Amino acid sequence: MAEILLYTASHTLQGKEVRDKFDGTFADLYHDLDMGFSPINFMLHWAPLPHNRARDHAQITIAKTYMEIIANRRAGNEKEKLDIMWQLMRLTYEDGTPVPDEEIAHMMIAHMMIAHMMIAHMMIAHMMIALLMASQHTSSSSSSWIMLRLASRPDIIEELYQ
Repeated sequence: MAEILLYTASHTLQGKEVRDKFDGTFADLYHDLDMGFSPINFMLHWAPLPHNRARDHAQITIAKTYMEIIANRRAGNEKEKLDIMWQLMRLTYEDGTPVPDEEIAHMMIAHMMIAHMMIAHMMIAHMMIALLMASQHTSSSSSSWIMLRLASRPDIIEELYQ
């Protein structure tokens, strides 16, 4: 499920060539990044813990991939499109200095993490609504069956009131 969300978000928000670079290993790398968001890391982000090492490796690997895509786009090998990466590549600071490609790569990682979390939360919300509706229909069906049964057994109705 997480892999499908990652593929969907990367293609729709960041462009086809970003999605084309992503495979199952990138889903694992994003998982490693996500595992780096633990309470201990707000105090000890530098601690030599296994999940921190995996997080750092994932960040470096994904950033390199984004850097390759940015370099390819800047070389003119890709036609400009309306996606987040192109928008970031056009940005400049107030003094006119372009935003460095490395910063763009890191912003892309942050964007992907946020998009992934938002889509996941939306899907959970939709699943909860579906479960609620299903339980309502199940309860309605069960209630109808119980009422039908009770109509044929007045003795049980009297016991229920006791």
